[in-house]
Amino acid sequence: MSDHKREEYEQSEEVRKWLKDNMQTLVTGVAGGLALLYGWQFFQQWQAEQQQAAGEAFYHFEQAFEQKDRAQAEAALTALKQDFPRSLYTSMATMEYARLQMDQDPAEALKTLQSLQEKSPDEAMANLLAYRVARLQWQTGDNDAALQTLAGIESPAYASMVAETRGDIYAESGKLDAARTAYQQALDNLDPTQAGSRPLLELKLDNLGKAEKATASEPAAEEQKS
Repeated sequence: MSDHKREEYEQSEEVRKWLKDNMQTLVTGVAGGLALLYGWQFFQQWQAEQQQAAGEAFYHFEQAFEQKDRAQAEAALTALKQDFPRSLYTSMATMEYARLQMDQDPAEALKTLQSLQEKSPDEAMANLLAYRVARLQWQTGDNDAALQTLAGIESPAYASMVAETRGDIYAESGKLDAARTAYQQALDNLDPTQAGSRPLLELKLDNLGKAEKATASEPAAEEQKS
């Protein structure tokens, strides 16, 4: 046998020996790989089915919400929370339900949103929740808490809305200089999708100027009377 053929023979023997020694490991590995593959496919299918079911449950909630049927909306929301506690649909339904509560009990609506905040939703949802919580805190008279909540919203997408709400709070509190600064920041941070807010912001700034003139004229009027 030539050296070349002997070398090929020895190599093939080594391959056969290696296969014999490692066949069980190979079979187990292939089986495990197939199990993982089919398990992952099953999980993806299950996820898709869960998402579809959650979407259908959310549709039922939306129907009740549009009809302002609070009892039916509450029942649909309860079902969503029980069956799909971590679904984005459940978070969306909870925020919508809080809007129904606002008309009758703003304080209860605030509790609903704050309970959702505690579940640490994704960043986009967290920013939206914080903004709505701040608005409700202001509407229920807790201006300091509202300003503190607004200060925690760092997303550029909310910069203009946050500044405008700060301006509203300051204007209502009679802090006209702070309100003007906030409204100007709101104007400066408008993005193209928020262009429709510009006329209202400019009107608010204009009204501040009128309020300041009225305030400045009060001492003069009092002096003339005296």
